[in-house]
Amino acid sequence: MGEFRVVFDGNELQVSPWDGFDGEVSFDTSSLRGEALRELVLNTRRSIVGALNGEEVDTNKPLRYNVGVTDDGAIAFYISDSSLAESSASKTPLPELIQPEAAGIVPGESLVPQKSLTQVTVVFKPNGVVEVSPWAGYR
Repeated sequence: MGEFRVVFDGNELQVSPWDGFDGEVSFDTSSLRGEALRELVLNTRRSIVGALNGEEVDTNKPLRYNVGVTDDGAIAFYISDSSLAESSASKTPLPELIQPEAAGIVPGESLVPQKSLTQVTVVFKPNGVVEVSPWAGYR
């Protein structure tokens, strides 16, 4: 069992480990497979890299996030996997990209996504590379 901090800020939902994350969390409910999954992962990476506008995330350690993406490609929320990733989230484009309403999450009403989500792992590396991969692997 883990403790998480949940913050609503306008239309933004942030979920993060209370004191770093030391286990695995799964919210992957999507049935996307094969080429559709590859395309979703590729488009998610394109969205994140595009939002960086040619800049790099300033970090000396990898920043890892578990991200919920709708089948339509909207980033519904992210979970930081460490306190460093949580404190560095504002350096990434993730806060500006999340759209909880795209998954049926309504701040103040429902935390439970109403649409299926694909869980992807996003890593911002110190060398400027952004890695995006499906949490459950390609299926």
